[in-house]
Amino acid sequence: MREWVIDNELASEEDLNEIADASKQKVRDDRIRAWQVFLEPIKQQVAKTAGLIEELMRQGVDPHGQLQKIKVDLTSLREPLRRDVIRSLHQAVLLVDDAPQA
Repeated sequence: MREWVIDNELASEEDLNEIADASKQKVRDDRIRAWQVFLEPIKQQVAKTAGLIEELMRQGVDPHGQLQKIKVDLTSLREPLRRDVIRSLHQAVLLVDDAPQA
């Protein structure tokens, strides 16, 4: 197709190269933007989960620092996934369930 366009003088080699480069850059930019849009609600869930764990620690439920470790592990992930949030919540619930009742 490229040769046909050039042979019929519809565009030059340089024009086609510019179009190809611009297309590749647009795809890269869109991919990055789509990933950021995907991650944003998950990062909000991470923040909310960290806040809930922090509240449990303020209530004295974490005498051995296990909740603190769960929170640090979750918040230190650069690109967290929903399964990371759910895993952290599950671990926190198990710790709270096993904690001695006051």
